[in-house]
Amino acid sequence: MTDPRIARAEQIAKALTGYRTEDVGRGCWVYDAKVWAKGSKVRVYLDKRYVDREGNIEARVFGGGNIDLIPGGIVYAIKDDANAIRRAVEAI
Repeated sequence: MTDPRIARAEQIAKALTGYRTEDVGRGCWVYDAKVWAKGSKVRVYLDKRYVDREGNIEARVFGGGNIDLIPGGIVYAIKDDANAIRRAVEAI
């Protein structure tokens, strides 16, 4: 039987891939999300890139945070933009 957390993690990753923060300086952060599942752990890894207003990538941050899906809830470990990410996940 498939773990329902994997389906939820895939749903979250799909929604957060391409997610843009509000403008910061000359551009904004854009997130990429990937699902990782091994044993009893299900996680959505977040990477992000800083994109200027013309669409040029100026910086990449690997390990921008992660979201662990545990039985009975979600645990967020996000370095920046945590509130915006929480709102985005809750809106799914």
